[in-house]
Amino acid sequence: MGLNHLYAAFILLISFTVYLKTLSPTVSFFDSGELITAAYSLGVAHPPGYPLYTLVSWIFTFLPLGNIAYRVNLASACFASLTVTLVYYILLHLLHHEIIRYGSRGVEEYGEGLVCPVISLFGALAFAFSPTLWAQAVRAEVYSLNAFFVALLLWISLKWKSQSPQDRQKWLYRFALAYGLGFGNHQTLLLLLPGFVFLFLGVDRRIVLNRKNLARMMVFLGLGLSIYLLIPIRAAQHPPINWGDAHSLRQFIWLVTREGYKHVEHGRGLTLLWEDLQRRPGGIGWVEGVAQSLFLQQLNSFNLVREFSWPGLILGLTGLFFLALKNKVVGLATLISLISLSLGVVVIGDPIEANIFLLEEFHTPSYLIFSLWLGAGVSFWARSFLSLWRFPSYRSFRYQVAVILLAFGFFLLPAYQLIHHAIEVDRSRDFIAYDYGKNILIGLQPQALLFTWGDSGAFPLWYLQIVEKLREDVVLVHLPQVNSPWYMRPLVKPLRITSNLWGGSQVDPSSILTDLIQQNLPYRPIYFDFSSRYYLSNFAPEDLLPYGLVFKLARPGEVPPTDLWDRYQYREIIEKRVPQDLDVWHAISIYGQSRIELGKYYVSTGQTDRALEEFQMALRFDPTLAVEIGETLK
Repeated sequence: MGLNHLYAAFILLISFTVYLKTLSPTVSFFDSGELITAAYSLGVAHPPGYPLYTLVSWIFTFLPLGNIAYRVNLASACFASLTVTLVYYILLHLLHHEIIRYGSRGVEEYGEGLVCPVISLFGALAFAFSPTLWAQAVRAEVYSLNAFFVALLLWISLKWKSQSPQDRQKWLYRFALAYGLGFGNHQTLLLLLPGFVFLFLGVDRRIVLNRKNLARMMVFLGLGLSIYLLIPIRAAQHPPINWGDAHSLRQFIWLVTREGYKHVEHGRGLTLLWEDLQRRPGGIGWVEGVAQSLFLQQLNSFNLVREFSWPGLILGLTGLFFLALKNKVVGLATLISLISLSLGVVVIGDPIEANIFLLEEFHTPSYLIFSLWLGAGVSFWARSFLSLWRFPSYRSFRYQVAVILLAFGFFLLPAYQLIHHAIEVDRSRDFIAYDYGKNILIGLQPQALLFTWGDSGAFPLWYLQIVEKLREDVVLVHLPQVNSPWYMRPLVKPLRITSNLWGGSQVDPSSILTDLIQQNLPYRPIYFDFSSRYYLSNFAPEDLLPYGLVFKLARPGEVPPTDLWDRYQYREIIEKRVPQDLDVWHAISIYGQSRIELGKYYVSTGQTDRALEEFQMALRFDPTLAVEIGETLK
């Protein structure tokens, strides 16, 4: 094994070890529960279905390691490590073929020796420990697999460029196949296409536009895209997770084109900015308008300083200039890809202010591209530094010492990233979503009907019930989907439902909810999770009984259970040694707010001492609830 491959093995081992050390041991919030359950059942995940991710993760579920959730989390770690390794090889290729080869003989020796592998290692480690990639590497998500395909496509395109004209055709076909497969995992690859097209046309327009080559590329692209056939095939088998029931052409199009998200509220960031600027005078007025705009906040979801620090930003921008100076086509291609992806994600996503955080992981491929610029920037400064000294030989002791000192200085950046971001992304103790879901399920009476609202409230329950077979007697109903025929159809068997109420999205969800309650209350105890309670305007507060982490539709004379809170698990709820993202913070707050609701019940029934005990417990979970408690006690 050559030195280059030894470095590659080192980066693979280091990154995987770090990811494994910080890997989530079980299900997390947000999409994790649904994706794990879809993988376990080889089902169809939320739009656009993610067939490649589901298939690959399904294979990982057969590993004899830990629980099912851990195995799917492990898939993310594996693909993140493979991505980082590919970044190393891409940088090595760039340095050897696009940068160093343009210099003198001394520079060629410098490039082929110790320095190029070290620089490539630096860029790969900087990307490995960037917080966005790292956060996606330690839990079940589609983004590390997406980053892998972006790296693979970059590597293939650069290999294509370095081939002789007669050998370039097969690399075009490989690119088309990989692009089709990658598109079966994440459709943001479409936003990277302008950069790849610029590279191909800028290097060899004749071969790329050849009709036979284009036709064959379409065949290989179609072969890769055929992974989408998994969706109707599996949908026809009615797996437990079967989003959209996409066995028909109409439903398949609905799923793959994300029609189900058309109702999502958009922030109109760019439109509002334009309207605001038209009302302002030029100059300072425009600057103030941009600074205060929602669009700028959306753009800030792409944050190079957060990922690589200020020195890293300077290094990367230097590297872009240096790369473009050495090879204009390659440099501009990477710049076009980064801009088209980052800007496209913001403009197309266009979230309201509260949802801007949802854009952050979409920028992972842009950070990958920037890590290539980082490597090029280090190459520029290393070359500049070494050229100042007259070494008798590039194999001399003085030269080796200089390289070691340079490496030490530059590697302070990934070392800083590793230390600084570990606390933000370490999920090795993260049992919060698992315990939250389990605490809810174990407290429900037999044959219960539980209504849920948010994804983070529902998806851990799906995982626990379908994968871990916990409380299969409970019927879970996700309120945002109750007017979707594909979702309600499987519920006809366990529940009593008036079928003409869920015939389409035009039906008022509250009508369906009322019907479900009226028809099933005589036969099942009915519960609502904490978030869904706020959508029950038809019920008076006294109708909803605090019941641990949920609310129960009260029957006459019913009182809250006294032992339920003692049966719960609270791992890291009090200690808070896991990353406090929005979902984790919200779950911890629900523990506290649920104790407040129980305290309010005791106040209303004259049990003041018990109410004070509940309020004190609420503050242990979330000290910020003191204001709400104070208002209650007035």
